[in-house]
Amino acid sequence: MAEEKKTPETKKDVEQNTSEAQPVDLKKENTGNNRMEEAAEAAQKGAQAATDSAKQAFVKVKERSEWSNPFVVVITAIVLLVAVRVLFGTIFDKFFGFVGELLLAAVKQGAWPIVFAGFIIYYRKEIRELLNRLGRKD
Repeated sequence: MAEEKKTPETKKDVEQNTSEAQPVDLKKENTGNNRMEEAAEAAQKGAQAATDSAKQAFVKVKERSEWSNPFVVVITAIVLLVAVRVLFGTIFDKFFGFVGELLLAAVKQGAWPIVFAGFIIYYRKEIRELLNRLGRKD
């Protein structure tokens, strides 16, 4: 028997040999499965690309931002709180003083003004309708 001299096959030769060896019917059956696998792979690649893009954008923004530095955040919060206290301090003091006096009056003298105010607030729609009906002269 004569021995043939074997040469290394290239990738193209292997693909041609395997494509010729498979029957046509088998290729038709596998196309549906191949399409599903290709779609799944494409979806995974797209999701991975979106994740990578989001990570890159986050890193770029974080590098440009001063808010990633805790020292800057603490100093800014302190300055903001001091500014709020300076600008609105008297309003806060008067408001809490009024609420405190209202609670003291309710505890010492009775709660009837608070109950009366609650009654008016709860039935405000009915009271408005009643006043509208009384004000009409047909």
